[in-house]
Amino acid sequence: MGERLFTSCLLVMGEDFSRKPFIDMLNRLEALGLIPSRKWWVLQRELRNQIAHEYPERRLEQCAAINSICGECQEVSRVMNLIVEEIDKRRPF
Repeated sequence: MGERLFTSCLLVMGEDFSRKPFIDMLNRLEALGLIPSRKWWVLQRELRNQIAHEYPERRLEQCAAINSICGECQEVSRVMNLIVEEIDKRRPF
């Protein structure tokens, strides 16, 4: 879940953010109630980046990040479901 999904979701909704800064997209998703907040998404990306590469000297930081990510799983799942529901509502069948 990230820039490609968010761009596609907004495009299906009739809003083209392909040439706009990602922060504008996050602000729009927040305004639509599809993400809790722009800051929340930035935090999720920071947590992901903390565990993307393994460095032996950073094991404690990585463990803390993993624990934080686990604590956010329900919220990430809720956001994903909201986006899928929004796309399904607007998809022509």
